[in-house]
Amino acid sequence: MKYYISDLHLFHEACIRFDNRPFATVEEMNETILNNWNNKVNNGDTVYILGDVSMRGQQEELIALVAKLKGHKILIKGNHDDLSDYRYQQLFSEIVDYKEVTDHVGQDAYQLVLMHYPIFSFKRMRSKGVLLYGHTHDSAEDTYFQKCIHEMNQNDCRHAGDGDIKAYNVGCMKPYMDYTPRTLAEIMEGAEVGRSICPKCGSKQVIPLLYGRPAAHILEEAEKGNIKLGGCMIEEVEGGVPNRYCKECEHKWKRE
Repeated sequence: MKYYISDLHLFHEACIRFDNRPFATVEEMNETILNNWNNKVNNGDTVYILGDVSMRGQQEELIALVAKLKGHKILIKGNHDDLSDYRYQQLFSEIVDYKEVTDHVGQDAYQLVLMHYPIFSFKRMRSKGVLLYGHTHDSAEDTYFQKCIHEMNQNDCRHAGDGDIKAYNVGCMKPYMDYTPRTLAEIMEGAEVGRSICPKCGSKQVIPLLYGRPAAHILEEAEKGNIKLGGCMIEEVEGGVPNRYCKECEHKWKRE
């Protein structure tokens, strides 16, 4: 299994404030990230870290913590990654500035471009190309970048092709990342939900609506308020079975 994440900023106390991270201390943040990671990742999995593992924390403590993270770790370097210690370098299977990989969502194959920094125009963006990036955190800068991507989609940019340009921020502080490495499917679904707007009230508090008997991990997400369970009696709305739910006005609708 392949997972992706960026901008952990381990041992970086200031990021708790400027990212509005839900932690009282650096120790709590580090422990949460470690536990989330190891509860998700197995040693046979590969995790692509898109930069800024740490804000140059105490090297001995950083080495000890990163050594506990499961899986084959591939680092796409960020601007805060200090790799001067050879022992630290050995914790990663590969260290690069830029990486291209193939991953799948269901039967669909995607050609991924991985870089710490957002790229305005990237390889294969016309078809089945996906950019995963970090650096911008949950900031006005990232909002502006995503607005540019949206405008390119809306204005028939010649590099966009027939489909929408797909570029996703995998910073750990994003709601759909939740300080946990995520699969491509989870990232694409979570990011698109985050971009959803309720057609009735205009709220952005939109989550997936699922019917049927939920699996354990779906129940866990529902308890966190990230998924709405519709039960076993499927109701239909205009356009078919609803798959989106507004937490503000309780409106249900089908989003393609």
